[in-house]
Amino acid sequence: MMFSKKMYSGLLILLCVSALVYNFKNIQQGMISHSPSAASSSTIFSSSPSKIEKFTIDEKIERPSKERRKIFLREFANESRNMAKIDDRSKETEERLIARARDLTSVEIEILKEISSDKRASADEKFLAVFLLGHNSHPEAQTALWRVAREPVSGDFKPDSILYHQELVLRAQALLGLNRQLPETQRKIEMIEYAKNQRELFLSRLAYRLTRESSKASVGP
Repeated sequence: MMFSKKMYSGLLILLCVSALVYNFKNIQQGMISHSPSAASSSTIFSSSPSKIEKFTIDEKIERPSKERRKIFLREFANESRNMAKIDDRSKETEERLIARARDLTSVEIEILKEISSDKRASADEKFLAVFLLGHNSHPEAQTALWRVAREPVSGDFKPDSILYHQELVLRAQALLGLNRQLPETQRKIEMIEYAKNQRELFLSRLAYRLTRESSKASVGP
């Protein structure tokens, strides 16, 4: 589905004032794009205990990081693919992912950092990585979010293109994650500094707006 520049502007403004939107395709298509089977098909992100999830959380010290990395990458790929499907339990899916994000290991955070800035990763993969990092309080997660937020949008994308607006939404998602996790004083100082140095007007205005709001007011769960 193609969108006009005017329609995209409205959708981007909606991102600023609405609760956290977890799926990029929800912004593009006006629907949550998770399938009803997503919760069962992605074991490492599942809210119900499973062999893989238990292994990842409870036995991480006993297993080599290379093996944990391989498992996490496989399950992350499954989750990101499910973003292309309709989900009639979108709220449950969002809550499940938020809970999983809060329990990320250092190995998993490192993987998400790589994905979030990987030019070869799909929009869904990068958006999911930033979403998960934005719900984790580890300093390394915050470092990754700032890297995403500060990365200039590629000059290869035309300002009225879908790819250009995908990049803006990705950076906006990173800002919302930082708004949620940073201490109040630090949050305001760094957001103001970001806004002053940000060339993209939409992102600059969003950062300024966040400095005027409570960190809990504009970011949802």
